[in-house]
Amino acid sequence: MISEALLDQVIDDLTEEEIDMVAFYTNMARTMPVLTSYLTDQDTELLTDREHDYLLYLAMVLLRAGSAVGAAEEDADPAELETREEAAWEALNACGARPLDRLRERTPFEAVVPNFILDALEVDEDLDFVTEPGGQLLYVKLITMAGVLLPD
Repeated sequence: MISEALLDQVIDDLTEEEIDMVAFYTNMARTMPVLTSYLTDQDTELLTDREHDYLLYLAMVLLRAGSAVGAAEEDADPAELETREEAAWEALNACGARPLDRLRERTPFEAVVPNFILDALEVDEDLDFVTEPGGQLLYVKLITMAGVLLPD
């Protein structure tokens, strides 16, 4: 089970390291080609460069946390990605206006990974580059990835 403390530790570790996104992406493309394709598909062309970089950074955090608990070691199943992504879009669209805020209100405190993703997308002075549509796409991509690769 991924804990909030584990996610914080992964972020601290990444902050202390010099993050080599090219090496991360290259390794992910080699070991998880389906996931790599999913995180860089034509939908992500709608993201700004900073949003796309942020998507890959958050994916790195989730994958490292998953690896620490013995998960996220096998590539994603394309059919499961598609099914979970459809469900994520349906849940998001059912929220109406400002869906990320509504999801934040509805997500149980105990749901560590969904709350991490929602908190990471909460726009503030440090995260002013994430647009509303970009944030929604980031949420769907990350919650789908987490649902397929990480333990509940």
